[in-house]
Amino acid sequence: MTGAGLVREGIGVYFDRFNVCEAYYVFASLYHGGQFSEEYRIFGRLDNIRFSPSPLISVESLEENARAIFDNLVESHGHEPYESE
Repeated sequence: MTGAGLVREGIGVYFDRFNVCEAYYVFASLYHGGQFSEEYRIFGRLDNIRFSPSPLISVESLEENARAIFDNLVESHGHEPYESE
């Protein structure tokens, strides 16, 4: 994901491997449909590159760029936008 063409509230999305990994991890955590879902496979891919998230990771803890990537993932997979509880 290069972020080309993605804009969130006037902020351009740029490539940052850590932001991408965090966004995908949070997305998979919230939206996977069980062990055999496409979203759950994200955990395996992140494990392959040895990504180890903070135990405190959440949507609210994402940096602005990571949050924009997360929001794009939610939208592109047809889910309703995330709203804090």
